Amino acid sequence: MTNALIEIRRVPLPGKEFILAEGVKKSLEATGKSGIVTATSASSHLQTRDVTTAITGLTLSEITEVETAVSNSPEGQARLMALEELCSKVTYQVLVILAASENISLDKAQYINRRYMKAKRGQSQLLIEALLQWRDKFEKKPMVTRPLASDLDIVRLTTPIETLEELAETISTINTNPDHKKNRDAVSELTVSGFQTNNRIIHRI
Repeated sequence: MTNALIEIRRVPLPGKEFILAEGVKKSLEATGKSGIVTATSASSHLQTRDVTTAITGLTLSEITEVETAVSNSPEGQARLMALEELCSKVTYQVLVILAASENISLDKAQYINRRYMKAKRGQSQLLIEALLQWRDKFEKKPMVTRPLASDLDIVRLTTPIETLEELAETISTINTNPDHKKNRDAVSELTVSGFQTNNRIIHRI
């Protein structure tokens, strides 16, 4: 079995973010699955704020069951369409989990830090291996995923964070700690770009 999660990113219409967030919380609860809802806390000014649902604890087979259930449920479809009317954009991704997060308490986390790394063409598997090696140096280990369908060169790191101070310290370690130079250089050599967003957890079940 392959572990995976569903991520639904919704970009709210102007003035609709908080109304959308409340509807998204109820929609997650209606699935009967575990997961979280996040809202953008910090990102580039070139990016749009979003409300994102992550439905977790699934296998790919179970995701097929969820999708089938929605396609056979007029009530579920109506709920999703009502949310879509509050958005300028909605995207849906299935993320295959290559390594689950370790030694991190999601119950205590206030934020989710999402890093997107774009490998050089044809180098994504080497990038994954380099990230997994670097990940082993940290006590709190991020989740490593790749989209089931998307840009073939994207690899993602997702980390629950308790405080913004913790996030700043982690970023400083990644960027400046001399013990990590070999890993930094290896990842830099394999990537063409990367960016991150920080997202506040506003609901969890």
